[in-house]
Amino acid sequence: MSKATKVNSAGLPINPEEYDEESCCDLREVGLAYSQPWQKLFSTNACCSPVPFFVWRFALFSTMMAVTVWCFLDWSSPKKYWWTKLTHWGLLVELAYFFFVMISSYGAMKYDGFEVRTPWYVSVAACLQVIMLPVSLLIVALYWGLVWDGSTTDVLTVVTHGVNFVLMLVDLFASRQPLRLIQVMWPVIFGFIYVLFSYVYYVSGGTFEDGVSPYIYSALNWKEHPMNALGMGSAIVFLAIPLIFLVLWGIKKIRWH
Repeated sequence: MSKATKVNSAGLPINPEEYDEESCCDLREVGLAYSQPWQKLFSTNACCSPVPFFVWRFALFSTMMAVTVWCFLDWSSPKKYWWTKLTHWGLLVELAYFFFVMISSYGAMKYDGFEVRTPWYVSVAACLQVIMLPVSLLIVALYWGLVWDGSTTDVLTVVTHGVNFVLMLVDLFASRQPLRLIQVMWPVIFGFIYVLFSYVYYVSGGTFEDGVSPYIYSALNWKEHPMNALGMGSAIVFLAIPLIFLVLWGIKKIRWH
């Protein structure tokens, strides 16, 4: 009886002996490169051949582009405040993810044969995906739990605080891209950068849209409630994000086994 082949969370065999050790430096160690031909992960899924799968990815990118432009144009306050919101950071990163994963799917579709070496744009797509999977759900939870005041909402609010996560989740389970536990470092780094940005924004004199309140979100009010802001930021970065990622990793692993 032959020894069982080890597979990743996407159900594909891992063949470390085929990997060129010099081609991607240490990116495999941080979850941004693969030990098997990347084309197998990005060109098809369980039900689609390469061309329909690329069309699917193009549709996701086009949808996110339309949502992001819609959100920017609909912003009624001075545009400079648009760039401070976690929701909008999430939209931009999610848009970038769907762009790079679309390019990766196109490259996999057009590549003649298989290559183990992971291209830079595939590594970028892998990084952006693992950032946005937990962060998009976090954006949904934080908005409806802390920001929403119970008033009537419009379609755009639901799209940017709900549909954004649905698109990431559907993309995750419609693809062969694996999740690895080491990749949790990337959304944690992203969350840390945003919390740090909110503090730097405050000490630099930044305000809410009213031009007076010294914060981006009242839950991160570094001036009046610094310990609360520190506790909230720490809980988001070091508890909520890893927990969400762990749940998604577990579901993905079960899905493919």
